[in-house]
Order: sequence, then structure tokens, then C-alpha cells
Amino acid sequence: MKNRRFLQDRSGNVALTTALVAIILFTIGGASVDFIRFTTLRGELQAATDSAVLAAASLSNKNSPTVVAADYFDANFDRERFDLDASDVDFDPVVVADTQTLRTIQATATATMETYFIGIIGFLGAGGFDTLDAIAMSQASETSQNVEIAMVLDISISMQGQKINSLIDAASNFVTTVYEDSRPNQTSVNVIPFSRNVNVEPIFEDFADPGTFTSPAVKPCVLYDHFGSDYNEGTLGILSAVDQDPALQSGREACVSTPVFLNSEDEGAIRNAISGFSAGGRTDLHIGTAWGLKALSPDWRGDLGGDFNDRPAEYGDETIKALIVMSDGRVNPIPDASGVEDVPLAEQQIRDMCDDARDNNIVVYTIGFQITDGSAADLLLEDCASSLSQYFFVETIDLEAAFQGIAASISKLRVTQ
Repeated sequence: MKNRRFLQDRSGNVALTTALVAIILFTIGGASVDFIRFTTLRGELQAATDSAVLAAASLSNKNSPTVVAADYFDANFDRERFDLDASDVDFDPVVVADTQTLRTIQATATATMETYFIGIIGFLGAGGFDTLDAIAMSQASETSQNVEIAMVLDISISMQGQKINSLIDAASNFVTTVYEDSRPNQTSVNVIPFSRNVNVEPIFEDFADPGTFTSPAVKPCVLYDHFGSDYNEGTLGILSAVDQDPALQSGREACVSTPVFLNSEDEGAIRNAISGFSAGGRTDLHIGTAWGLKALSPDWRGDLGGDFNDRPAEYGDETIKALIVMSDGRVNPIPDASGVEDVPLAEQQIRDMCDDARDNNIVVYTIGFQITDGSAADLLLEDCASSLSQYFFVETIDLEAAFQGIAASISKLRVTQ
């Protein structure tokens, strides 16, 4: 009788059930802790892998991409936070491509984390939860395009004094900034100062017929009939007929003394050319703009001298072409034979040239230097720029910020990740 009551007694089941439920709840609660740790681990592993490949893909990096990637990964991934030894983490960077203009890096990272609680499931018959593996994969590329820059810079008489000194400093520093991130054989710069026409002495003999000259003083410049066919081809091709016309020389003032400096990648030589600027003469902005476009036109490939026989390159996405037009006043064109200066015609020619530049994938930056807000010069330069953000209205004597802003913009165009 007593034995039957003992066998039928269920009072101890409450304690057993409570114990089993407590184990299950403890395991579930502990599992949430492990999964939170694992999720955090996976996120930080991915972040460290991303930063590593981004650093290694930089074309400015001169060291081994795989070494750079490993160093960045080690610096950004905290193993101790997850109680991991070096043997628990594997990082494998791979160089997919590495040329002067393209670098692509891939990496896979694996971290094996011991669990605190999920392993208990093994005691319940599930097994295999003593560790969890976090995996991160990432790829980064940096493409650096070739760059052609034409700097059309006003050195007319109104630029005398502090203004020309400011231009020399700002333009020189711009060149330095441009070449800081440039790789060899990547960036070419054309410096085109203008006032009385444009002095093309470095390439003059290749295009003009010396027999047409009546005075050596005008020799470095090519004269054009701005009322005639020279400007009617509309734009990037304008001024393509460069022979001198003696009839246009009569009574003309001598051309600007500072010559162009074309198609160069020699930073020191470019800066030296800029340092030789001296102000004087009228404002033939339309002729300066035309020569800026010539310096970027593939029609002139191999004809500019300088350091590159294969430039200007074709228009398109493979080469960034940037035209910078800076002036401190309204265009003041060369007069016709009767002495008439047709300013509206010259301004329209500039607008047409800027339209064609944009149509041919040239990025146009303009700088209005101490000009009156809302003036004809202000509106012309604003219209000429590729966008409002690419027009710089400089009210002070300091041009530095404008040129550095242009350098930063070109850098963003050049590098994509």
C-alpha cells in the first residue's frame, strides 16, 4: 500500500519541471547574449575589411597594397574585445588590378568566436555551437583618369599691381595642388595668358607664314577677323585658319608679351611660366577662350609641343578636360579696320564656345575677379561655367580659395571609388 502511494506521488515533478524550464530559459537568454556579440563582431569585421581595401586601393599609396590592407585591418579590428587570438582571425587581401590608372583590391576576413552559452545546446543533444564564424568580404577600386587643363588667365592692364601678384600666387599654388595627387604621365596643363590677343610664340612658326609680316612686333600673335569667317565655324574649331592677314595688321598695337605654355606636366616649369606674368593691354577674352579650347581639342593633337605627343585626347569619359577662364572685366575685343569694337559679338562668341565646350564633355570653370555683381562680365562668366557651382565670384583681392576650389573639384572628377 505504501509502495503504491509512493509510486503514485507526483509532488516532486514541480521541482524537476522548474529546473528544466530554468535551463531552457537560461540557455535562450544566454543565446541572445552570444548572438548580440556575434552580430557586433560581424559588423566590426566588415567595417575593418571595408576600411582596409579602401586604403589599399588608393592610387596615391606607394606601398604594397596587400601590406597596406593588412595594416589597416589590424589597426581597425579589435580582437581583444571579442576574446579572440591571432589564430582566430584570418584576413586575406588580393590585388585584382594594379595599373597607373586603376587599382582594385578584394579581401575576405573570417573570425571564429567561442560562444558563452549557445554551446550548452550541445549538452541537450544539438551539438556544433561551441563556436560561430563571422565572414566579411569587400572590394574597392580607385580609377584615376588622365586630366587635361587649360588655364585662360586675364593679364590685361586692369590686372596691374596687387591683382597680378594675387593671380600669380593663386595659379601657381593651384598647379602644385593639381600635381600632388597626380601620377606620372597623367596630367597636362596649358597656361594661356591673354590681353592684347594671345602670344603663341612656342608654336607660331608651325602655323603662320613669316612672309606675311609687316612688323616683328606682332609676330608672336595670330590676328583674326572677328567679323569674318574665322569665327563662323562655331567654336571649338574656330580660328583654325592661322595664317597672318597683312590687311588686319594695319595700325594694331603689339601683341601681349607673355607667351603661352602648352601641354606640360613639369610643375616647376609651369609655375615658372606663371611667375613671368606682367599686366598690360586690352581684354581679348574671346581670343583667350578660343586658344583654351584649342589646347583641349583633339584636332590639335601633336601640334602643341610640350610633353605629350598623344594629346589633346579625344573627347569622352576616359580623359577629364577642364577649361578655366578667369577675367577681371568685360571683354574688350580687337577693333575692325575702322576702329569699331563689337563687344556684343565677342561676348556671343564666348557663349557659343562655352556651349560647345560643355557639349564636348569639357568642364568649364570661370572666375570673376573683383567685377561688379550683375554686370555684363559677371553674367557672361556665370553663363559660361558648366554649372553655378563652377563659377567663382571673387570680391576680395585673394584668388586662392577660388583656384583651390577648382583643384578640389577636378580631383573629385578624377578619382572614383
